[in-house]
Amino acid sequence: MIKALFFDFDGVLTTDFNGTGNICNNLCTAVPALSIEPVLECYRRHCGHLITEPGKFSDVWDAFCACIGQPIAPDILRKALRTVSRNEEMFGLVQSLRKKYRVG
Repeated sequence: MIKALFFDFDGVLTTDFNGTGNICNNLCTAVPALSIEPVLECYRRHCGHLITEPGKFSDVWDAFCACIGQPIAPDILRKALRTVSRNEEMFGLVQSLRKKYRVG
């Protein structure tokens, strides 16, 4: 019997095939001293697990900033995260499935 359903973030819950790339690009745009490759590497290392595991960006943000060698204000992260476009139809489906299944 199916008890839980899990949905992928990039290209499923978002309309962006690569939401992580968009977030990192937006961070680099907001902080011009940053280069995309180190930001992507540090983001995947320190923040990537937040897509599949419980946690908060605030728990890993200091380590992420240390990894890229630059402090970034949390409000810049919030702005970068807001630019990922939600797939509203999928969010509607998830909400309807929550009545019968655990979703993640």
